[in-house]
Amino acid sequence: MSSNTGGDAPQHVPNSPEAQLRAAALEAVREILQTPPMARMHTKRMLNDRYGLIDYQTMFWALAESSEPREGMQAFMEKRPPSWVPEGLPGDSSAG
Repeated sequence: MSSNTGGDAPQHVPNSPEAQLRAAALEAVREILQTPPMARMHTKRMLNDRYGLIDYQTMFWALAESSEPREGMQAFMEKRPPSWVPEGLPGDSSAG
């Protein structure tokens, strides 16, 4: 019979394949969450369509009407994360 009762968390083993996978997943999530939400939405839509009919007109209209490009540029100029990046995100150098 196993000593793991199902509710127990697995032990953290440094440099194990699981730890490496978790670190890579956290890095991917950190990078994704630093991109503008509408840009992610449109990129995902375009990838899902896999080069089908791309509605560029709607995409550019949405970006022109969005505050995200301005916020992204302002955050870059102020050397801070944009508002869509969650505070305290692991690996975020601005999280104190």
